[in-house]
Amino acid sequence: PAKLWPVPPPTSTLLQLEDSEVAALTWTPTGWTLRLSAAQVQVGAPGRPAREAVHGHLSGVSLTLVAHTPEAVPPSTAPQSGRIREARLRWRASPEQDWTSLRTLPVPGEWVGECELSLQIGLNAPFTWRGTRLHIDVADDACFRESWAC
Repeated sequence: PAKLWPVPPPTSTLLQLEDSEVAALTWTPTGWTLRLSAAQVQVGAPGRPAREAVHGHLSGVSLTLVAHTPEAVPPSTAPQSGRIREARLRWRASPEQDWTSLRTLPVPGEWVGECELSLQIGLNAPFTWRGTRLHIDVADDACFRESWAC
């Protein structure tokens, strides 16, 4: 049977958006929130080698992006759910700095400054959202599964 347990603190959890499952995409006047039903993650103990990390899925992960302007929010034709096929975050704290490109993100985490999050959900065309702050949060009742196999 698959192992199911709350993520024990302290851990080092990295989110890999690719292969994560989108449960809902919620638009607001200031940006959007992406709720993941199954976030692809790597969970390890701080200071331990990455090869000892456990890979699996974490429930209760959400990403919130504050958009530059209301016009920056994509139209309602954006995909509302499905598997993320491609993903990348580009971030820089200020215009004087070079962009940093990230494919894995520490959870929880926050990036303040210029953010560009590119996602391809399902077979839909990729979307890029731009904002001034990206916040990744994990619900208190989040559970980790190594596998969905029965």
